[in-house]
Amino acid sequence: DGLIYNPELGEDEVYGQYSGKLDDRMAFAFTKNSSTQISALSAISAAAAVCKDFDAENTEYFVKVAKEIWDQENAGSSTNNNVWYAALNLYKATGEQMYKDYIDGRFDTMMGSSFRNAGWRALFVLDELGEEYKTKFDAAVAANAAALKFSPRATNPFGFSDAGSGWGGSAGVINGVTTATVLATYYPELIDTTGTFQAMNYILGTHPVNSVSYVSGVGTNSVHMAYGSNRAEKYYIAGGVVPGYCTLNTNLPEYMEDFNFLWFEHEYTINAAASW
Repeated sequence: DGLIYNPELGEDEVYGQYSGKLDDRMAFAFTKNSSTQISALSAISAAAAVCKDFDAENTEYFVKVAKEIWDQENAGSSTNNNVWYAALNLYKATGEQMYKDYIDGRFDTMMGSSFRNAGWRALFVLDELGEEYKTKFDAAVAANAAALKFSPRATNPFGFSDAGSGWGGSAGVINGVTTATVLATYYPELIDTTGTFQAMNYILGTHPVNSVSYVSGVGTNSVHMAYGSNRAEKYYIAGGVVPGYCTLNTNLPEYMEDFNFLWFEHEYTINAAASW
């Protein structure tokens, strides 16, 4: 309805720029396709693994839905990384051999060239997999420690690569240090958190063009006009993360603070907020 939701108002009640209609955070739905199904499989499987120890009812439902998608998409024959994540989480949630078999078939590859991209997530299932797998995982961490060390980029004084012309770079900055951040918790003798704090400083305002925090509501000067579900109100959603500045042709960095319909600079995405 173009108005900001206020739970104290009735559903059809309006007061100034506020209303009681709960439509601010509605998500868009897409046509069913295999890529979306596999992404959903990964997310639902993760929910099953997390809820296993305290929410049996929802865990049962998540596992049921994940298994249905696994079968529908013939996931066991896929090398998609989201299927790898799903197999890890479904094995953690169910202990079923079919998911262990899938993990076994890809484990050595994931501990090798794919470790930094996806293999490292086996960390969360090592207790279930056993000591042999942990030994291989420890070796993979040691082999990748140097590559995971934060190395400032020389193209600007802020430590991270310049953003491209099609989309701001904040999600890339966050995702680029996620692996090291998690592994440093478990292997502090091998991996440090220098990149973690550098990335936090960058996202919260130490970046090119201006000193605006890319996380709405966090910082003394944060994004207050964003491309979210309430964009028509020229408003923001606290905790949302925007892409940030772009580099236009040729070599012109831009971030328009007062025009929220530039989705490539101002659009909230669920994955960026969750990664943050």
